[in-house]
Amino acid sequence: MFKKLLGLSILFFSFFVLSDIFSQGIIVLLNGTSCAGKSSIAKELSEHLGEEWIHLGVDDYYSSLFEVLNKKKFDIFLHEKFAGNWSLFDFDLYTKQSLHIKIVRLVGSGKSVIVDHVFDCDETFTNCLVKLSDYKVLFVKVFCSYEVAKQRLELRQNSSDNWRMSNIVERHFCKLKRKPSIHDNKTYDLEIDTSNFSPEECAFIIEEKLKSFSFDYANFGRHLENSYWEENISTEYNFSVFGN
Repeated sequence: MFKKLLGLSILFFSFFVLSDIFSQGIIVLLNGTSCAGKSSIAKELSEHLGEEWIHLGVDDYYSSLFEVLNKKKFDIFLHEKFAGNWSLFDFDLYTKQSLHIKIVRLVGSGKSVIVDHVFDCDETFTNCLVKLSDYKVLFVKVFCSYEVAKQRLELRQNSSDNWRMSNIVERHFCKLKRKPSIHDNKTYDLEIDTSNFSPEECAFIIEEKLKSFSFDYANFGRHLENSYWEENISTEYNFSVFGN
């Protein structure tokens, strides 16, 4: 009788644990500089994986947020959020934090998402770690040479935006010496050099990785064991992820 009850207990426990695991979606998180090819890969990958996957691009998210803000008054929004004391950095960080919250809501409801992101400051990555470290994340480094990025920028049709994008590319490749590389202190599950592969080929590489990938050994959540990020989290959020 005891063995029977024990067996039933294990069965029910397994059922609830597995249900919780499969009720959460998967996050394919692409990090790379501007003109590295993240958006093109994400679009190809979403076509490969099907309609149940949602593509979230940080640039598209900016655009949608500005559309909402245009319906309100932008200055009122800034005053409410930052009490009149704000900078473009504050707004950039706020926007990306909002994106992270949206990812959590989608994945928590069982949706899987492909995110093309750019972690161009430690504060953004720290916030993403705090929000997403408990979820199933395939963390992908998307990169290309500086020369290839510049060539892609020159081929873009929107010439009116090229000056701004050129400055962003220069900053992301540390040519302006303002910030460290966006790939510093990060460990990836997969690295793709888009200088050598088309967006379709890159999407296929990621799709094949997903088929064999064990999220038990994913590197994203393991950043919490890195003293660099533990210190950043302690400083930014005034707590230790280990409860010390």
